[in-house]
Amino acid sequence: MRYVACVVRNEQSTLMNTDPKLIAFARDSATRNELDPAIVCAVIEQESAWNPHALRYESAFRARYVSPLGLSPTEEIARSISWGLMQVMGQVAREYGFAGKFLSELCDPEVGIEIGCGVLASKFERARREMAAGSHSTNATASRCISACKTASLGCVSLHTTCASQSAFLQATTATDAVLQEMYRRGLLLWNGGADSTYAEQVLRRVANYR
Repeated sequence: MRYVACVVRNEQSTLMNTDPKLIAFARDSATRNELDPAIVCAVIEQESAWNPHALRYESAFRARYVSPLGLSPTEEIARSISWGLMQVMGQVAREYGFAGKFLSELCDPEVGIEIGCGVLASKFERARREMAAGSHSTNATASRCISACKTASLGCVSLHTTCASQSAFLQATTATDAVLQEMYRRGLLLWNGGADSTYAEQVLRRVANYR
């Protein structure tokens, strides 16, 4: 599945012209969903360049996943579109509990970001579980560290092994930091649906813009 809007812009120009209220919405929603605000902001920059009205129609997704559901034409098309700042697919929003009458409501920054953060959090959690299942030693230790850091003051989950507010994370090894980065990478690829093998690296390069 692919729910990415490809928007190519100068990063510096994008940040300078971004409404501070949008960044505040993103950070608040990230906190509620126990996500790193910088990663949420980086995803938004990658997906829509902070344009709340961004959308992308996915005809192949519609044919494969939505048409067989037997929905009304309007709902079928709406579920086949990626909406708003985080470019959440309409079908995905429905699967994650969005019950609004019109999926175009996902272009409302507060609505779209909140749903998007819920979806993104589930992808990181799935990645964490898969990694923990793959190893009962190193990854189990990393999983505890990641969990502790997520529930500390946000901004704590980091691509680096520095976390002043959580002693457990301060004690993390270089290997644990590598595991944390791998969790982010896998989670972002799950979010992207595997459509672009470089997607995670593109997002992670943007994280520093929001630290």
